[in-house]
Amino acid sequence: MKNNRLRHEKNMLIIIATLCTREAIQAGVNDKKAYLLSDQWINTIEKHTSVENIINQNVRLNILLNFTSLVKTKKYSKLSHLIFEVHTYIQIHIYENLFIVKIAKQFKYSQNYLSTRFKKETNETLKQYIIKTKITEAKRLLLSTQLSLMDISTLLNFKDYTHFSHTFKRITGTSPKQFISTKKY
Repeated sequence: MKNNRLRHEKNMLIIIATLCTREAIQAGVNDKKAYLLSDQWINTIEKHTSVENIINQNVRLNILLNFTSLVKTKKYSKLSHLIFEVHTYIQIHIYENLFIVKIAKQFKYSQNYLSTRFKKETNETLKQYIIKTKITEAKRLLLSTQLSLMDISTLLNFKDYTHFSHTFKRITGTSPKQFISTKKY
């Protein structure tokens, strides 16, 4: 029964990814980019081993947000296929430890080459983008879940809560606690 529930949830997520892909293409997103994002989500979905894990990582919401972001920001159309894939990889794997060397290895490039190319195309370093993306996700979690600051810090793989808090303040100009109390986004 447990496997049936998991398979059902995976199938529903795959349907969501498929529908999002179709709508993104209709909205003018490059079909290769939309299909790439869909394939990456389907691979990620299939790796989940429990319904609880899918729920805890807000997979359904993240798929929708990922495709919405793709449609909303036309900046992706200016990126090379490689850098688009790196953007997508980071967004999908945001809850993991993201090391530049690991990302470079994933795409079969040297760390130096990937970092240089990323900076050239985006005007920000790969590390800056990873941190910015993690903080954006932290803000979303703060506004849409009941998770504690410590849980969010842990979920997003910050070294510890202090590191998370300092990074959050450096990026947003406010502490996580102040952000929650003012609910700014």
